[in-house]
Amino acid sequence: MANNNASKIFVNYSTETVRFEYECSFDKFTTRNEAFVTKEFAPPGRREPLFYLSVNTNAENIPNLHEFIATLILKSSTAVKCKTSSWLLTKSGDIWKSQDSDFFISKNGQKDICIESRENICNPDTGLLSENALTFCCEFTLELETISEKLTIARPIRKLDDKVQVLDDLGKLLQSGEFSDFEFTIGERKFPVHKCILYSRAPYLKAMFTQDFEEKTTKSVPIEDIDADMFTELLEYLYTSKLPEFTDEMKAIEVLTIADKYQLDSLKMIAENELSAMMTTESMFNLLMIADMYNAAVLKANAMKFIASKATSMDILKALFENELFGSMQSKTLMSAMRDLVKDE
Repeated sequence: MANNNASKIFVNYSTETVRFEYECSFDKFTTRNEAFVTKEFAPPGRREPLFYLSVNTNAENIPNLHEFIATLILKSSTAVKCKTSSWLLTKSGDIWKSQDSDFFISKNGQKDICIESRENICNPDTGLLSENALTFCCEFTLELETISEKLTIARPIRKLDDKVQVLDDLGKLLQSGEFSDFEFTIGERKFPVHKCILYSRAPYLKAMFTQDFEEKTTKSVPIEDIDADMFTELLEYLYTSKLPEFTDEMKAIEVLTIADKYQLDSLKMIAENELSAMMTTESMFNLLMIADMYNAAVLKANAMKFIASKATSMDILKALFENELFGSMQSKTLMSAMRDLVKDE
């Protein structure tokens, strides 16, 4: 059962923003099989239910995925603009990998607002399980038409407010370029940055600034393998944790390759999950090869399972011939998938 803390409601009619925090804990996490669905929520002053959360805690319920997934589902008759900041709590009370989303959601629409691999959750080094219980938290900010309310639980959320303010301030610092001490260039565009922030966020950049690279002694470096818009999204992620827009499969692949190059494990995991959700019979072989190329273990496992459920042995052989992959590393992966398929057949 989910254990919800007691809450208090404060109503403020001076704005049109509804803000509240939700927290629940799941005991016996490693053996839990059922999904948890919250009761429908309606802000004070509204009669109709607004939304509810569906939380899947076990991989057995969703084929091809091995993650904890929290999904927001809207029940309102009109679309709502929503911002979420969701995270898991360690047993010491610290925030684990806060995930932020900013989106419009329509009636009966749904949005995954928190995805984390069960491998990370069950790893003792992360400290996420306390006596085999997992705690999930999320702060919602909804833009409504008439009133604004803030729903807070008994546990103070000042820590979250401080974190959000810090990220906002870092975003403004990036935009202003004030006190910058380094510069990236893409064509005619210049990107002033702060080495100490990038040093702490991206292992690739940390090495660039500290080891015997040419960039260590210069203050301006050209970027040639990323376009300016994508690099802007990358910097926003490094400064504020704002995720890039996964508009389509090509964009998700681009994010995966960049996350791999800059050694951004959390962003890479999110890109793998996005690509897994976008996978079709037309793209499954290509995504398997991409997963192999960039050592994307989650995407590779999901692609192998997808191919096993959708493809035949002849489909795999056709993919090998059409892409001229015989003798390549990718051919070994496809042949492994075919061997597993033949066993099942």
